[in-house]
Amino acid sequence: MTSACTIFTSGEQITDPQTGEVTTGQDVIWTGRCRVRPMDRSAATPDVAGVPIVTFDYLVSIPFDAYTVLEGHRLTITDSPDPALAGVTLEVQKVDRGDHLSARRLACREVV
Repeated sequence: MTSACTIFTSGEQITDPQTGEVTTGQDVIWTGRCRVRPMDRSAATPDVAGVPIVTFDYLVSIPFDAYTVLEGHRLTITDSPDPALAGVTLEVQKVDRGDHLSARRLACREVV
């Protein structure tokens, strides 16, 4: 993991699926090292009124013990070997959970 990021709440209400706890505001959830990779763009291109929309999707890996990250949280890449990534903000769309994971993988979409 050669990049770094800060994960925070989006300011909107988010409900934890395990506990039912609702959080609001823009609180820092986690900060540390991460790995950022672009996701395959050919997998799915959403249509709006029949017009394809290009989205900027990324797979962000963080240490497995960062279990408080939820769908709807946002993250900002604070450091990266790719200078074009520094400062980019993403919204977490899906969090991988399960046994025998080596990292917590976050499917993210760029906030524009």
